[in-house]
Amino acid sequence: MIIDMHSHLADRRIYPDYWIENIKKELEEKLANEISAPIPESLIDSYLSGYLNDFDGAKKIRMMDECGIDRAVVLQADFSFRQSEAGGEPDNLDAVMDNITIHRRMLQKYPQRFHVFAGVDPRTGKKGVDLFELCIKEYGFSGLKIYPPCGYEIDYRGLYAFYEICNQRGLPVLIHIGPSWANMKTAFRYPESLLKVSGEFPDITFILGHAALLFYQESYVLPLMRKNVYLEISGYRKITDKRLLKARMKHLMAECPEQVVFGSDWPMFTTAKQDIAFFEQSDFMTEYQKERFFYKNALLILKK
Repeated sequence: MIIDMHSHLADRRIYPDYWIENIKKELEEKLANEISAPIPESLIDSYLSGYLNDFDGAKKIRMMDECGIDRAVVLQADFSFRQSEAGGEPDNLDAVMDNITIHRRMLQKYPQRFHVFAGVDPRTGKKGVDLFELCIKEYGFSGLKIYPPCGYEIDYRGLYAFYEICNQRGLPVLIHIGPSWANMKTAFRYPESLLKVSGEFPDITFILGHAALLFYQESYVLPLMRKNVYLEISGYRKITDKRLLKARMKHLMAECPEQVVFGSDWPMFTTAKQDIAFFEQSDFMTEYQKERFFYKNALLILKK
């Protein structure tokens, strides 16, 4: 059994324009380096249109079946309130409501395959808190997704009302760790902010997206300090030194095998099948550790 604890929908409608522009820029630079020639913008647009066109979830389910992924946590992130506007008034909730509706329909269509974590920018105040609670009580969402690069810290006071709901309802919280695009917030008080919040809410499970391997130096001691902190491995392919990668994973699984989980970050990364094979065929994890990593730890978090 495999549970993917970090994934998204490949649906153009859930990503704001500035996010798409950043994807296009990164893709253009990557392709230009590979073929040593400028790439027409029309070609990039055509590629993205064909890639982010999973409007009914069928492409995601097909990917999961091909990779042997039984269930996936789908993260509905709120990118609508830009970090540059942190000092101003929050946008209205229309954009995030549309985003939530798309995820709600996917969950209704595939309730046995998806667990949706709701994301609402905490600077939207009480309206945002009420919307998050609606997602949990009425729409069947089962966790909170936090994206600090949008312009806030993990211990931002506006998040505490969301944490209180998670605490009362036994819901997990998945936090993006590290920077995102260059035009978003890039400096954080991590891991201090995480230690503060996880200490104040010891009954909430905090899952740290990308932290296990990509941000190993700042993160590997956190599960040893907090039993309610889990590390997730997506983004690890940015580490090109395979010996370093294996050493980090071996150390984590020796020290805290019950607090590390698998995540693909699909469709931001499209290598889920190769990622699963890499860890399944590894000689740096025991069979017990692989079971914990691929699904047993996730089952405890999701409680179902």
